[in-house]
Amino acid sequence: MPQESLWWRWERGAGLGPTATAPRLRLAAPAGPRPAVPARRLAAAFLPLAAALAALGLAGAAGLDQARVEAVGLGGWFYGFFLDLYPLYAFALVYGLARVIAVTVEAMDRPVPLRLVGAGIGLAALLALSLHPTFGGLVLRGGFMVGGMTFLNGAPMPLARALGALAAALVFALPLGLAGLVGGRRLKPGWLGRGLLRLAALWWALGLLGLGRAVVAGWPARPLTGPEMLAAAGLLAAAFLPHALLAALPPRRAARAS
Repeated sequence: MPQESLWWRWERGAGLGPTATAPRLRLAAPAGPRPAVPARRLAAAFLPLAAALAALGLAGAAGLDQARVEAVGLGGWFYGFFLDLYPLYAFALVYGLARVIAVTVEAMDRPVPLRLVGAGIGLAALLALSLHPTFGGLVLRGGFMVGGMTFLNGAPMPLARALGALAAALVFALPLGLAGLVGGRRLKPGWLGRGLLRLAALWWALGLLGLGRAVVAGWPARPLTGPEMLAAAGLLAAAFLPHALLAALPPRRAARAS
């Protein structure tokens, strides 16, 4: 048999004849630049910080103090030991409320009724945990109790402050998490790790805002001064910027099966 015929038979047996289909090579697309973060996500991430800074600016510009609050009948909620000890929590509360609204408004992949329910749950829970029975609620009371008991048991003050801030952050994060679960975006792979990172960022924020009494000493017994407003704005930005940056990061997409 001619050599060409033997070669032809081998080709046909291996599936490489003229009627065979050549195997397709599936090449992965080259990794290009990461897609830009959508404007909605950026707005949801940074508008709460802008709202807290705007509230601080309005409080300073309007000369807000204890007398003005009591004049409008809110002295019962906006008064007491915890407001004197942690005055900048008033603006942390604004951040949290704005964050609940931003998370539910930005979740375009959820039905509107779910988003409204999530926003309602988050706002009501955060207000109750922050203002009942008076300013600070369970957020600041829980943090103060944990930190105080830790210190009384012989722990150094920095550790006591850190544990107190962690307890306060856990309570503060609960309404934000509930709003996100009910009315926020659908959960993506890695949601637990992202949630823990955001909790750590809130821990940092509430720990840093514990220094607020040294920055705005005397408020709200008297109005804020210009230098106090600038110092408080810097402290608020340093406190909540890590949380805002984490919120702006897009979730990683699950790898597609090849």
